[in-house]
Amino acid sequence: MIEANGNYTDFAYNSAVNLESEKSDSRLIFNGRVGYEGENWAVFVYGRNIFDERYFLRRFSSKGRDVGYLGEPGIIGFTISGSFEGLGYLVNPDS
Repeated sequence: MIEANGNYTDFAYNSAVNLESEKSDSRLIFNGRVGYEGENWAVFVYGRNIFDERYFLRRFSSKGRDVGYLGEPGIIGFTISGSFEGLGYLVNPDS
């Protein structure tokens, strides 16, 4: 299975007066995953922000310098999942 998606977010002002120095960045972020699903299990490798786009979620100016909160960096990981049926056992409450 292969999945991919992209998300574009336009810039936004972070103040009521629309200061250019407090404008967050526009960005295009790509995510994806590739893997295999069996009957009772699955394994996937995934990536978020796979091109490692650097951007400010929120930006403001302090003493003439741009500061703010950066967005999530590029991340690669994996997941393994499974379901196990029929492994339960009966417990006799009288024992």
